[in-house]
Amino acid sequence: MAVTQATGLNISDELLSSTLMILADEWRDGLAVSTALIDVHEQIHGQGQPKQDGGTRYVESITTAEHSSATRMQTGYEQINLAVSDVLTPMVFSPAHVTMPIVISKDEEMKNRGEAQVISILDARTKSVLGQMRRNLLQRIVEGVDPGGYADWNTLNGVLVTTNGFLEEANVGAQTNTDIGGLDKGQYLSIVGLQNQIANINNSFSANGLQALVDLRVEAKAVSMSGDPHLWLVSRECSKNLKRVLRGFERYVDEEKLDGGRLIQVWDGIRMETEYYMPTNTATHSTATISAYLLNLDDIHFVFDSEGYFDVSPFERVSGEYDVRSAVCRLYGQLVCKHLGSSGIAINGETF
Repeated sequence: MAVTQATGLNISDELLSSTLMILADEWRDGLAVSTALIDVHEQIHGQGQPKQDGGTRYVESITTAEHSSATRMQTGYEQINLAVSDVLTPMVFSPAHVTMPIVISKDEEMKNRGEAQVISILDARTKSVLGQMRRNLLQRIVEGVDPGGYADWNTLNGVLVTTNGFLEEANVGAQTNTDIGGLDKGQYLSIVGLQNQIANINNSFSANGLQALVDLRVEAKAVSMSGDPHLWLVSRECSKNLKRVLRGFERYVDEEKLDGGRLIQVWDGIRMETEYYMPTNTATHSTATISAYLLNLDDIHFVFDSEGYFDVSPFERVSGEYDVRSAVCRLYGQLVCKHLGSSGIAINGETF
């Protein structure tokens, strides 16, 4: 008598895979926190943009020299100075690659018979994996900490990460982080594009906070190649301190009631968001606490592979001894920069 081999599948891989693609658009789970950096980046560049198909390097260029010198003309017969130099220096960034599986076993399918129950399990696990990937990416980018598997991603936190951390606490002209796309900032101290803005609140927001934010905004705008910055990311304590300072100036009125407790959403025309993963604990800084990032997302942004923006693969049966099937969620890209002067940090603003 012929023996028919059981597939162990009550629901087709195609149904699970198509359901997974739908669920992948719904990120939020029970562990969700604010993901403002990713959200605003999507608004400016588009979902999964900018993208690059394949390749092992992402190259951005920064101007590090003047091309030519002026010649003073008095008679019209002066010899023109034709001494020139190249103006662009490439910054080369290596992509980072992270994957996480979504797995469901035959045993779980049997205990939860019916398409609705199995898809409910898939729903919870998809949201969990995609939510965790977003949180982990932000923790690395904003806080500078590797939550596990994200060490190859660059970070904004140049106070903790003194190699490839983009934004550091030293004054403009004294920043020396050693590997920004392969460039040593210490070799280009006079290049404003490689020196981020810095404002020190000096542990007294009530006395110095507002002026520090104004200074940071003005200095970033003064050297920007691409207009206003796009986003303030502030710590929870900094956000509370700003609210306390502004409370006396608030006059919010609608047709029904006074509202003196509306949270700040815009500061000086730029969207402001409270960021959960700001580097304010002692494990994420050495000499200064970053209380606010001011970011120009035209000049500091993600680049993703065309198949690397929270991409999900079809479900497949795991070969070998395991009675399970799985799909893989993938992040493949990098945080890159082409100008740092249009962004900056405000430090030491946790104390009112």
